[in-house]
Amino acid sequence: MSKEYFVNCVENFINNKNVTEEFVANHMNGDKYVFLFGGGHAAEYFVKYLSKNNVKIEAIIDQKKKGTIEGISIYSFEEIKKRYNIDKAVYVISAPSCKDEIKNELLQYVKQEQIYYFEVELYQYYGSNHDKYQEYILNNIDELGDIYINLADEYSKKTMLRVMEGRLTGNLDVISDIWVKNQYWPEDVINLNEKEVIIECGSSDGKTLKELCMRLNYKYEHIYCFEPDLQCKAVLSDVINSIDSNDGITYFEKGTYKETTELWFMNEDLSSGLSKIEETGNSKIDVVAIDDVIKEKVTYIKMDIEGAELDTLMGAKKIITQYRPKLAVCIYHKDSDILNIMEYLQTLNSQYKFYMRHHNCNMTETVLYAI
Repeated sequence: MSKEYFVNCVENFINNKNVTEEFVANHMNGDKYVFLFGGGHAAEYFVKYLSKNNVKIEAIIDQKKKGTIEGISIYSFEEIKKRYNIDKAVYVISAPSCKDEIKNELLQYVKQEQIYYFEVELYQYYGSNHDKYQEYILNNIDELGDIYINLADEYSKKTMLRVMEGRLTGNLDVISDIWVKNQYWPEDVINLNEKEVIIECGSSDGKTLKELCMRLNYKYEHIYCFEPDLQCKAVLSDVINSIDSNDGITYFEKGTYKETTELWFMNEDLSSGLSKIEETGNSKIDVVAIDDVIKEKVTYIKMDIEGAELDTLMGAKKIITQYRPKLAVCIYHKDSDILNIMEYLQTLNSQYKFYMRHHNCNMTETVLYAI
C-alpha cells in the first residue's frame, strides 16, 4: 500500500468520533444506571477512568467474584436483575478478553444499544487521548507515512493502521482481527534457537521469562534479566531458581536506560505491571546502559519497560550496531513511540527489516520487531 493510501486512511480516522469520550459525555451525571460487566483486573482501570470523568458506576457484574473494586460492589447478573430495572441501565464490557461471551449473555436480556465496549487502559495509564494523539499525528503524518511504507509485510501495515485507528477512536472492534498470540516471538517473525544470548529488559514477575525458556526447551547460551522493582525480586528470583540449573541466567536488580545513573521510580502494585521510571516517583533505583554491562555478542533483546524503551535503545547502541540482534520493542507506552523508536533503529542499522504486531484485545501491547 502507498503513502497516499496511508494518509487517506488516517484522515478518515481523524474524522470519526471517539466512542470512549462520547460515552463519557453522554453519561456524565446521567440518569441511567451504569454497570460494568467483568470484575477482573481490567475493571480497575475502567472504574478509575470513568469515575475520574464523573461517570457514576452503580455496580460491577461478575458471575464468580464477590466484594468490591475501588469501593464499588460486585454482584452476579442474577442479583442485578433482582435489584434493578435492567432496561433503565447501560452496560460497559470491562473484561475485553471475554467480550463476545459477555455480549451474548447481555443480548438475552437487554438491547444492543445498551451495550458499550471501548478503550480506557491506554487513556487512564498512559495519558493518551483523542485530541493529543490527533495533534501528534497531524504534525508528523509525513514521517509516519514513511514508517508505514517501510514496514516489511502487509500484515504490519494493516496492524499499524488499525492501532492508530483504535487509539484515535477508542473503538476496540477495529483490532479484533489483527491481534496475534506469542507476544515477543510471533512465529511468522521471530525464530529463536539454542544459541541465543538474550537480554530481557523488564522481567517483572518472571512470567515472560518462563514462557521464553519453555519455547526454547530450556536451551540457550545465556539470558540477562533486568528488573528494578523490588516487589518483583522474590517472585522473579524463585522463577529463575526453578529454571536455571547451570548459571545460564543473570539477574540485574537494575533498570535500563541511556546511561548508568540513579533515577526516580514509581512503584505500582505488582499485579499491574505498571511500575516505571518517573520524575515524580516514590523511590530511587539504579539504572544502567546495556553497553556498560553486557560485553558479549547478543542475539535477541526484548523490551517492555513502560516508556523507557527509546532511552534503553540509546544505551545499547554499541551492541545493536555491532551484533544486530533481533529486537522486540513495545511501542504503545507513548504516542511518539511508534515513530521515534523505528526511526532511531534505522539510524543504527539500515539492514533491519521491521514488523509490527499487536498482542492484546485492547490498545496496549503493540510491539515493533526488528530482524
